[in-house]
Amino acid sequence: MIPILFVCSGNTCRSPMAAAFFNARAEADAPSSGLRAESAGIAAVPGAPATAPAIQAAAERGVDLSCHRARCLDESLWKQASLVLCLSSTHLRFLRGWAVKGAPVPRLYGEYLSLKGSPEVPDPYGGTLAVYRTVATLLWDWSPLLLDLQTRKGQGT
Repeated sequence: MIPILFVCSGNTCRSPMAAAFFNARAEADAPSSGLRAESAGIAAVPGAPATAPAIQAAAERGVDLSCHRARCLDESLWKQASLVLCLSSTHLRFLRGWAVKGAPVPRLYGEYLSLKGSPEVPDPYGGTLAVYRTVATLLWDWSPLLLDLQTRKGQGT
């Protein structure tokens, strides 16, 4: 079972950073929770590495993405998840149209956290390192909010 599955387009930027940042926070702040995240893309090239700017932006936060390899979302992976968080409304619409029976209903990451402002995570693909850093900061800042929410849910609150 995968507690959390992050979904983006190519699984080389946003969703790998989101999963890696969440896992780093969970390991540091709630090691006994058993919470972890994985990632996939709706149009991923299986085996593609994370982009160089994503690797660098993650490394600046002490997180290593150098071994990440992209994978495509499929029904089996989706059904293994207990929570599916899409990083944009495009991904959410795609997954809602797919509607895998027995799989969790996908949610938009920022909406799931009940954040004010845009619930979307902008796509940095093809952008400068500064763009990747901006996205990394957003995902890094959201990860403890998700960890807190999931930890409280696990405690029945």
